[in-house]
Amino acid sequence: MTMAALTLVLGSAILHALWNLAAKRARSSGVAFVWSCSALSTLLWAPIALWLEGADLPTLPASIWLLAASSALLHIAYFITLRRAYALADLSVVYPVARGTGPLLAAGLAVLLFAEPFGPFSALGLALIVLGSFTIGGGLQLIAGGAWPAVRQGLLWGVLTGIFIAA
Repeated sequence: MTMAALTLVLGSAILHALWNLAAKRARSSGVAFVWSCSALSTLLWAPIALWLEGADLPTLPASIWLLAASSALLHIAYFITLRRAYALADLSVVYPVARGTGPLLAAGLAVLLFAEPFGPFSALGLALIVLGSFTIGGGLQLIAGGAWPAVRQGLLWGVLTGIFIAA
């Protein structure tokens, strides 16, 4: 990996973590925060999309518009679910569970629906991601029966958020 690629990966990871921390700390329901982030990203990317594809927009089939609307609805559901999860539980519970559930479901569906190859190294990698996410999120406390209600809520809402990540 080149130094430029590594810098981009680490930079994006830091920005991603900072965004989630800000979402967790947003006041009340965080709706204003999520709405502001969505509006800002639309203002940032819409001109670029229009510049690149603006002439083709009138010719796009209805299926493309339906997919775009579906994606927007999924993102709204994801943001609402994530904010609810952060309101009920710690970031240290919700985040790893959500980020572990997403790849688990995406990989499983890719294998089932698209016949993606899934060898022993793929299985090991996915198992390590899921096990690590579950452990970091407090899953072992749940198994032992000692999980606090906030941990249980965090696990539940983390999984639900992960479902929207996979979708």
